[in-house]
Amino acid sequence: MSRIVLLLFVVMLLSACSDPSWEHPSGFDKKRLMEDTMECKVYARDMAKGQSKNIKMPAATPHAGVAEAFIVYGMFQDLFVNCMEAKGWTKVEK
Repeated sequence: MSRIVLLLFVVMLLSACSDPSWEHPSGFDKKRLMEDTMECKVYARDMAKGQSKNIKMPAATPHAGVAEAFIVYGMFQDLFVNCMEAKGWTKVEK
């Protein structure tokens, strides 16, 4: 269980390092962007945490914890982007 908590901490830490640009067709301001971002991060964290319980790495897998962390991070990112897009935001490449 503590391994999952550590993985989620790493995921949140890594996601805090990225600062993508998002635009909304309704022209929402930065305050609304921050609110939606926080809601989506909480949603993605909770969903990734639930789904991570289903990850079964073979016992002989070298560095299984690292592999599991990348899987959870990928799930978190996908869930976060899907949530933002569902709220109408579009990711803008810089």
